Amino acid sequence: LKPSPPSSLIFSLELSCAPTIMDISPPLIFGLELPARAMTAVTAADPEVPAFAVGTQSPRTDNQVHIFHYHEEEESLSATVYSHAPEIWNIAATSSRPGVIATCHSKGSAGGATVWNIPEVEDEEGADDQQPTELDENFSLDCSSRPLSFTWHPTSADKMMSLDPTKLALWDVGEAAAVDKGTAAAPDGEIFDCCRWNPHHGAAFVATASKGNVRCWDTRTMEQSSSLLGAHGGAVVRCIDFNPNKQYHLLTGGDDGHVKFWDLRKDDTPLLDFKTHSHWVWSARFNHYHDQLIASSSSDFQVGLSNAGSISSVLYAQLDEDEDEEEDASNAPTPDGLIAMYEEHEDSVYTVEWSLADPWLFASVSFSGRFILNHVPRETKFSILL
Repeated sequence: LKPSPPSSLIFSLELSCAPTIMDISPPLIFGLELPARAMTAVTAADPEVPAFAVGTQSPRTDNQVHIFHYHEEEESLSATVYSHAPEIWNIAATSSRPGVIATCHSKGSAGGATVWNIPEVEDEEGADDQQPTELDENFSLDCSSRPLSFTWHPTSADKMMSLDPTKLALWDVGEAAAVDKGTAAAPDGEIFDCCRWNPHHGAAFVATASKGNVRCWDTRTMEQSSSLLGAHGGAVVRCIDFNPNKQYHLLTGGDDGHVKFWDLRKDDTPLLDFKTHSHWVWSARFNHYHDQLIASSSSDFQVGLSNAGSISSVLYAQLDEDEDEEEDASNAPTPDGLIAMYEEHEDSVYTVEWSLADPWLFASVSFSGRFILNHVPRETKFSILL
C-alpha cells in the first residue's frame, strides 16, 4: 500500500511557528470495509517494526481484526486479516506477551471478553485478496455483562483489569484461564466510562472515570485511594492516561472538548487545560518516550497533536546570559498548546495510539473504517532532539 494523498492540509493552531507542508510526511491511509472504533498498538515479531491491531464493529456481518505493519523504507503498510464474528468494542494488547490480544465484543444482546493468540501468517502481501485467518481462542473471561474495556498490567501479562458499566474487576491471567481476584463497584448513581492502569508505584493503582469523576483504586484491596471530582465540570470523562515519566501526572479528555493535565497531589486545579477539540474527546495519549507530545482524537473528525512541555519530564537548560538574542530565540522551548490538527478522517475518531516501536509515529481509526498513520512534523521532532 502506497501513501495516499492527504484529503486536506495539516495545519497548526495557536502556535506562531506552524510547520510547513514540507515538514510533514504524507499520511498512510487504509480503508476498512466495516466500521471500526477499537485499536491498540502491538509488538510485532520484529520489535523494531511499528504495528497496530484494529477491530471492526458491524452488527450486520462477521467482523475482523486487522494487524497492520509499517515498513519505513518502502513507506507502506501491510495488513493481515483475522476473522472475529462478534462486533469489537475494545481491543487490548501487552508488550509482555507479544502475539496475544484481548477483545471486548457483543453479538446481539450477548456480550463477552476473550483472550486470543494471533497465528503467524507467512505472506502478508496481497492483503486485499487474502482470506481471513482464524484467531486461536485462548480463553474467555466469565463476565456478568459486556465489558467496556480491558487494561493490561503495565509490566506483567499475568494481570489485567476489565471494566463494565457497574464493575471494575482484577484478573489473574494464566495460559488457559483467568481467575477473578477482586472487584470494585461503581459509586452510587454513577456508571464507569473508562479506566487506565497507573504504571508507577509498583503498578498498584488503577484510575477510572464515572460521571465526570476520576477515582484511583488500590488493586491490592480494590478500595478507593483518591479522587478527582468534576474534572471537566459536568462533562463526561471518556479517556485517562498517565504520564509514563512523572509519577503523579495524568491527563483526562472529556465531552467538553478539553484535554486537561493533573497532578494527583493537587487535585483542585489542572496544571494545563487545552481546548483541543470542538466535540467529545474519545482518546488522548502521552507519547511513550517524549511525554511533552500528546495525541488526541474526537468526534469532531479530527486528530490533534499538542505540546505540554512546561509540565513534562524534559528539563530545559538555562540559557547562558551572554548568548545573543538570536541564539536565545532559536533555542527557546516550543510553547505549550496545539502543534497541528490532522483532518483526513470523515467520521468520529474513536482511538489514537502511539507506536511502541517508533516515537514519531501515531495511528488513529474512525468509525467509517479509516485507519490512518501519521508522523510528528519534522520541525517538532528536531526541536526535541536538537
